[in-house]
Amino acid sequence: MKVSVKHEGKIFMLDHNESNTLLETLQQLPLPIHQACRNGACGVCRCQLLKGEIDYGYRAPTALWQKHIDAGFILPCIAKVKTPLQLQAISLDQRKRRD
Repeated sequence: MKVSVKHEGKIFMLDHNESNTLLETLQQLPLPIHQACRNGACGVCRCQLLKGEIDYGYRAPTALWQKHIDAGFILPCIAKVKTPLQLQAISLDQRKRRD
């Protein structure tokens, strides 16, 4: 399955393995993805879902407020990909820039 990520005018296409979380797939990017808890509690990995469908399973995205959910933000650390995705506004760790 394909995951498309728009960042600073560039489009990155990633192959997603359905046994991985979305965060594990995003780690293929040549960008320093911001991550911390890996269980949906902190929210630092959030990104915006433009198109497609994810599933959190039994986990709840506790770090997202309703206004974030309404704006399409998701937590890739606990998200499983259900359909091809288009993402933007990925959270980068500014301390680890790979420019």
